[in-house]
Amino acid sequence: MLVDILSSGPGDVMLLVATALVVAESALLIGVVMPGLGVPISVGVLSAAGAVPWTASVPCICLAAVLGRFLAFLRGRNSDLTSTLARVRDVPMVRSCLKAIASRPRTVVVLSQWFAVVRTLVPRLVVSELSLRAFVLVAAPAAVAWASTALFIGRLLHDSSQLAAGIVRVDQALAVAIPVLVVLLALVSWLRVRGRRRSSLGRHRGAGAPRGNSRQT
Repeated sequence: MLVDILSSGPGDVMLLVATALVVAESALLIGVVMPGLGVPISVGVLSAAGAVPWTASVPCICLAAVLGRFLAFLRGRNSDLTSTLARVRDVPMVRSCLKAIASRPRTVVVLSQWFAVVRTLVPRLVVSELSLRAFVLVAAPAAVAWASTALFIGRLLHDSSQLAAGIVRVDQALAVAIPVLVVLLALVSWLRVRGRRRSSLGRHRGAGAPRGNSRQT
């Protein structure tokens, strides 16, 4: 599990590894098979647990998300896009991206941030439609929003797991307390009934004694 991998080292090292993974996921083509959203979510969980500092996690992961998209765009500008597109144009996902980019490039850049694989491909495919400045103006806010959302989701997951653990502990306590309480209530009820029977029997005996004495007189 990714959280276990990241939690195996010191906090600074964990945050450095997570930052590098977020950058590489967009900047490198191998990012299409790398963990995407799971990395910032894991950092959020670890920061909530105190394993990494929250004040450092937010800027590092947000900047990493922006930097990854920026580097991907630069790699798309510096590579031979024509030959690349000739090799991958027939891939259905690439064909759909190109069709959307041709009509709404800025919208595609923003939306692609929230989906794996296209988050890696779109910055390379949009270079023919947007300038570097135009790309950064739409990609940077989307990347920051994506990273921040994932970090907060991680913190919520940690808090909910703590809450769930507390509920489980309460359930375990109730599983023991309720049967004990039932037994105690049953015992008290039985003792009260027994006491009433004894007092009733005593009253009957006391009421019968004078009648016996009056007959003798």
